Amino acid sequence: MRLFVLSLLAISFLTISSCSKYSDGPSVSFVSRKARLCNDWILESYFKNETDKTDDNQTIKLVFDKDGSYSMSTVTNYAGQLQGFYEHGTWQFEDNKGQVFLYNGVDEEPIHVYTIKELRRKSLKLEEKFNSISVTNTYQFINF
Repeated sequence: MRLFVLSLLAISFLTISSCSKYSDGPSVSFVSRKARLCNDWILESYFKNETDKTDDNQTIKLVFDKDGSYSMSTVTNYAGQLQGFYEHGTWQFEDNKGQVFLYNGVDEEPIHVYTIKELRRKSLKLEEKFNSISVTNTYQFINF
């Protein structure tokens, strides 16, 4: 009987650890995805079709709040002048598809559809596809 219980536990552990909602992990988390996502994030790197497009003159911050609101700010240092762009709205998870939708409060359709590739307490990796122009953007954020 003891061997049966141990075998069952081993199979359960392997099944759970091999199932990951996001392609880049984590395999198992005891913190809810909402609790991990709701944070203040700063862009660490940005790739367009796997080509690094990270700009040291640009700072992008993304904040997800537990009340379902988000804000994103972009500040660019262009020839010594700071230029800023700001957007805000609401966000929600797409059920069981590993996606988060961002809405601006005006349009019924989301303005951004991000596929979550990695969601950890200290790092977030999002992918946004634009099929009409064959572009995939990948954003790697860290907690700040």
